[in-house]
Amino acid sequence: MGLDQARRHNPHRNARPCGQPIHPYGMIAVAFRVGSKYGTHKMMSIHSLDHLLTKRGGPATVQRLRWIEAKLYWSGEMSRGDLMKRFAISASQASIDLASYKDVAPGNIVLDHADKRLKAGEPFEPVFVHDARAWVEEERQAGTEAIADCVRASDPWATVPTDVVRAMMRAATNRSCVSVLYVSLSSGSRERRLLSPHTIVDVGDRLHARAFDHGKLRFADFVLARMDGPEHEGGAQWVDGSADSDWNEEIGLELGPSVELEAVQAATAMREIGLPASGGRLYVRRALAFYLLKRVGFVEDLHARYVCSNFEQLSGMLPEPYPNTPL
Repeated sequence: MGLDQARRHNPHRNARPCGQPIHPYGMIAVAFRVGSKYGTHKMMSIHSLDHLLTKRGGPATVQRLRWIEAKLYWSGEMSRGDLMKRFAISASQASIDLASYKDVAPGNIVLDHADKRLKAGEPFEPVFVHDARAWVEEERQAGTEAIADCVRASDPWATVPTDVVRAMMRAATNRSCVSVLYVSLSSGSRERRLLSPHTIVDVGDRLHARAFDHGKLRFADFVLARMDGPEHEGGAQWVDGSADSDWNEEIGLELGPSVELEAVQAATAMREIGLPASGGRLYVRRALAFYLLKRVGFVEDLHARYVCSNFEQLSGMLPEPYPNTPL
């Protein structure tokens, strides 16, 4: 691959996301560093990491290299002791890992001689693709203290009985049916429903299962917090989610800033949903369109910060009932 080709394939070019190859230990971007201030003309690809995986203890090594990079990427600095504590490894092994990461991503890690801390280099070009929420959750589960506090206003997982979550996840994973006592807020009824769940959906403030309702012969959303008494139904035939057209088909939402917003307000509002100041199109599963519109405030307030210019075209495509919450 020539230099021009390398630049065209660089996932960090113009700071735009592009497709990355899937690696057994996370999504890994193909990073190219040509003539940087560190005086290197090295071109690095996932093959370097693949080579590590062939060595004894390779998978564990790659896991630690991923952590080193994430620590530098999100925290900006680290020490050899941080790595030793996080993975309960010796000082010598930590030194080997740090040296390995420097070989994989030269320039990403530099020693600050003033405080003897390892700092993120500039420019910092990640080898792995990192997700902020995954990093926070992983470090929290590991009991890491040196991490910024990130608190959710509500935790929908905490409101659902464990037996319900376990039953629904097992049914979706094992492609089997489950029956639950379900309360419908629209009708007030509490009755046992036979379901074929295929996906558990976290929309931020609640969890629901996307499932086939054997009684009403349709796919719909069932809120987990409204379920009780789950029972495995081995004799029933599970209905595959591939038949759920509302789930499998995407629709485009044309979203733009409200005309009542000033230019700076409009640009900021659109940035919150990942679109340019002038607006754009967000693609979403048709079954999730209601939740996206609700999140941006469009459902409750037609004069919110955003406008959906093609809402009239979409209204017939959105799951019924709309805009009421499902079931």
